[in-house]
Amino acid sequence: MTTDFYHAGQKIIILHIYCSAATGHNTMRFHWTEEDEGVYIELLVDEAFKGNIDYRKDNEDALNRILPLIMFRRGKLFTVRELRRKFYSLLKRCSLWEKATKHYTVRWNHTTNMLESPDEEWERLLQWAERYRHEGERYWLEFSIIFANRLPVDDLAVLPNQRPPLRWGDSVERSEAKEETAGPSEVKEETAGEERDKKKRRI
Repeated sequence: MTTDFYHAGQKIIILHIYCSAATGHNTMRFHWTEEDEGVYIELLVDEAFKGNIDYRKDNEDALNRILPLIMFRRGKLFTVRELRRKFYSLLKRCSLWEKATKHYTVRWNHTTNMLESPDEEWERLLQWAERYRHEGERYWLEFSIIFANRLPVDDLAVLPNQRPPLRWGDSVERSEAKEETAGPSEVKEETAGEERDKKKRRI
């Protein structure tokens, strides 16, 4: 009996929101909570895995499928318009995070998910990324799925002509890797250069 009342209540909520949207009488001021955002992002990821999300389009069909699901799970009123507005807000956040991780003064610590940069750089060059100064982007992986891998997700998902975000110690790791993978011609050239240096020192 309780379950029937619950489902009936959900149907009333969905019916009310569709009627309000159709008649233009929905005057309630909408507020997204962290829980709302988490559920919405989860539903966007599901649609993205099905190939139904393209950040360059309006995604009308996908948002219409998400609408009753998010209302059912959150038990509150949503509209396609609010979903679309939030979608573009998340897209801007994704672009900001992507830009911050690729800034030359920033190192993305994958362990802590924090952007590490000296305080003077945050004050001088990174004021536009202030929201990420003390906390990382908790949904960076989801963003990379929803927005067609716009983010450099680790070294395995780097977009063409883009470098992955450097981590502390990266320069050392890459220099060591270069030595290990150097071909015979590179080793020979380095050896020849060392011999020339030795001859100059003798003279």
